[in-house]
Amino acid sequence: MRTKGFLCALCVLCALCTLFSARPATATAATAPDAKAPDAKAPAVSARCAVLLDAQSGRFLYEKNPRDPMLIASTTKTMTALVVLQNCDLDAVVTVAGAQTGVAGSSMRLRPGERLTVRELLYGLLIQSGNDAAETLAVHCAGSIADFADMMNEKARALCLVRSHFENPHGLNANRHYSCARDMAIIAREAYQIEAFREIVATEAITVAGRELRSRHRLLWEYSGDIGGKTGYTMKAGRCLVSAARRGGRLLIAVTLNAPDDWNDQMALFDYGFARYETRTLCREGDSMGYVPVFSGTEDRAPLYAAESLALPLTEDEWLRVELSIRSPWYVEAPVAKDELVGYARYLLDGTLLGQVALLWDAAVDVADVAGTAGTADAAGTADAADAADATDVADVADVAA
Repeated sequence: MRTKGFLCALCVLCALCTLFSARPATATAATAPDAKAPDAKAPAVSARCAVLLDAQSGRFLYEKNPRDPMLIASTTKTMTALVVLQNCDLDAVVTVAGAQTGVAGSSMRLRPGERLTVRELLYGLLIQSGNDAAETLAVHCAGSIADFADMMNEKARALCLVRSHFENPHGLNANRHYSCARDMAIIAREAYQIEAFREIVATEAITVAGRELRSRHRLLWEYSGDIGGKTGYTMKAGRCLVSAARRGGRLLIAVTLNAPDDWNDQMALFDYGFARYETRTLCREGDSMGYVPVFSGTEDRAPLYAAESLALPLTEDEWLRVELSIRSPWYVEAPVAKDELVGYARYLLDGTLLGQVALLWDAAVDVADVAGTAGTADAAGTADAADAADATDVADVADVAA
């Protein structure tokens, strides 16, 4: 009798595979593929290296030489601000040392012995691009320039950046001071999550400690939706730019390095990202995701549900090529405990993982004994369903075009 029920459950499973193949997909947030196929409609930019990042999902929508190590000039100060904001009190008062007032390059015109708050110095760092403000903040935060550079590199490692190394807080040329467009976008994504950073870079003009500071970030008043960023330039690095724009609830981050026409490059990238990509829902939290047959249970099968929602920006063409692969056991032994991990729903584009969500049991199934009484399902007796997501126990129940 139980064998007959089990065979019926297997038939149901096969029918589900057919159901999934006919089901249209919808798409939204997830982890992006490591590389993106060229798009014929992507803009041609002057930058040697460039990326466009969707901040919500982490998906790169455009890449040109994204991993080439490059000099990054004052866009370094994005990382400087991030480290300071995560480690210092904005209202702390800092006394300017004479050693920091003589640093070369752009300056806030600090004076020895002058007292400013960390917040005021951050305005000087990000709006005026003051190298003196950068060094003053670095010494306040870490005790020395070298120790602050160590903090910058520690943060880079925490963000899993393997093509970045920092030697100073301002970005003046140094032998081992470099990053790449992709890493800079990830740093910026982290920084834009901080309200104080967003507030400062979005400021067009402000008076700080008796100084009139005016933003050099032209896109603030030239591009609808731009929320500010950081410029940079040295003769060796060329023109560098990190910026972000928000429209319709979406935040895009653009990075261009060694870009003679950086302002137009970034406006073209933003136009491309907002026009070509639409955030689409792949699945929603609580969605039914099929069944798995249960052997020796009070029920022949147990339903699955998605533990979270998943959304991702996709072009229309990509949307039609998204595939869903359900990774779960072919069957399990009773008992089954509700809300325990079963496996994963994986969404792929041309074989590359876009993102995945955990699948949980949507109902408990108890053990049925020969006398017809049932045992109770508990978390310890779910036949290690979570481990079934490992390679030795997992089968592709469905791998079909969405």
